[in-house]
Amino acid sequence: MSSGEVPGKHARKGSEEPRRDETLIRTPERLQRLLREIESQEVIGVDTEFHGEKRYYPELFLVQISTRNACYALDPLEFEDLSPLGRVLGNRGIVKAIHSARNDIAILRREAGVEVESVFDTQIAASFLGYGEQCGLTFLLGEVCGIPFPRSFSMSDWSRRPLSDEQLTYALDDVRHLLALYSRLRGMLLESGRLEWCLDEMAHLSLPRTYETGVESIYSRVRSSARLRRKGGEAVLWELVRWREETARREDRPRNRVVSDGVLQRIASMSPTSVESLRTLRGLPGGLVESRGEEIARLVSRALAHPSPDIPGDTRRRMPPGASARRDVLRIYAKSRASELGIARTVLLPGDLLDSLAALGARDADRLGTLPGLEGWRQDVMGEDLRAILTGRMSFSLAGSPGGGVSFSIVRERSESSS
Repeated sequence: MSSGEVPGKHARKGSEEPRRDETLIRTPERLQRLLREIESQEVIGVDTEFHGEKRYYPELFLVQISTRNACYALDPLEFEDLSPLGRVLGNRGIVKAIHSARNDIAILRREAGVEVESVFDTQIAASFLGYGEQCGLTFLLGEVCGIPFPRSFSMSDWSRRPLSDEQLTYALDDVRHLLALYSRLRGMLLESGRLEWCLDEMAHLSLPRTYETGVESIYSRVRSSARLRRKGGEAVLWELVRWREETARREDRPRNRVVSDGVLQRIASMSPTSVESLRTLRGLPGGLVESRGEEIARLVSRALAHPSPDIPGDTRRRMPPGASARRDVLRIYAKSRASELGIARTVLLPGDLLDSLAALGARDADRLGTLPGLEGWRQDVMGEDLRAILTGRMSFSLAGSPGGGVSFSIVRERSESSS
């Protein structure tokens, strides 16, 4: 298949698989042969199959790779060392087309110990072309490439061996058409003048810090929505978050299967120091008091008596006067501008960036170029408008179109308008 060719609607039925022993990679020798073949490619498709419901760290059960001519599935259960994958995944000269790439990259980094460079995320690409922020692969293949894509094995148990022929076919289908989708989306981005925007947005997928989730960031996330009414609530919540993380790792369970964020917040808010008082809290899952009640009560008592000196600061943004009104105006502006551009509002102006902008005042307008998240394409698209909003030089009115809406315009200085 040529780089620009898109399969027809019946390509899936007509595709012929190589022999199973050629398609399924289960030996180091066969992997090395595959890597030599891939090293000559300009772009490959990548996907993984994993389970994340039962363990602290998701378990990797399959790695699928496609070239222009073939698809392969690597069985991680047959390998003690997956690091050879770094030869291609870390090769900046080979584009890796992945749909919704973050989880796939995270598990490949952990299980194979490799960095993944030159990522083209087809979900992010689609968000710059008016397809929404979280569109699925099935939808995109149908809309962009005209390929029907049944999802009969989406809940398959990938841990079982041997894999059935149907499972293997399904897994390979996940990467079979990725390169056709990549070619079509890239061409559309290039034609619309948004390719550089998109590549700029995807750059964070190759940064190690994107996948760093320390206990401090988990605490900050839980704390941001907690209502801690009693003194010492922050100290209790910090100890609870650390305890849950240690317990989840030790027991190899998802953290929310140990205790959910909401339950941690309720316990920290009430700070019960005995099993009896813990039992009076509403909304606790069945069995929690019996199995962990004494441990939790001791932890709460210790946190109240001897607060940890390393509690992360309160991460909730203390907004200055006028920030709420600026936030409302900025949200309306972003929605209007995103509609003009045909991209999702949350892609154009994510929530964290919206809050950061709302916290600024007129004197801070010159700092916009250094604001994290506003560099690059967002600065080009919105920089002048955002400065005008912060300095009071932006006006808006209800548009006169039949559909209504809001029209924004920059108010020029008198000297500018008269020149």
